[in-house]
Amino acid sequence: MLRRVKIDHNTATVDGGGMFVDDGTALVAEDSIIANNIAGGNGGGIENLGETVLRHTKIIDNQAGNNGGGALNQTSGTLTLFATKVVKNTAANSGGGIFNDAGIVELNTATGTTVIKNRPNNCVDVPGCAG
Repeated sequence: MLRRVKIDHNTATVDGGGMFVDDGTALVAEDSIIANNIAGGNGGGIENLGETVLRHTKIIDNQAGNNGGGALNQTSGTLTLFATKVVKNTAANSGGGIFNDAGIVELNTATGTTVIKNRPNNCVDVPGCAG
């Protein structure tokens, strides 16, 4: 469990600029900020292959050289967002906010989760997310 942490200004030459959650790993982050991270490949803020839950967390101003500026969710990944903001992230290819690569992404919009102002688009293959 991560609570009230700031993952800020990290760089990865390939994937998972801010954090990389491996297959078989469970992670819960609350009241945290994932900001200003850069991945040369995918997942500027987060690359998720595990089971990740974000609550009251901000994913802001991250960059990916390929897909998933804010987050890239892989085939084996489950990404669940409660009261989380994914804002102003950038991907060179697609999924500025969240790129879902055949995994499971749940945006709990009833709790105030929003995915906005990401470039070149907000989401790819994320149910309930406006492109």
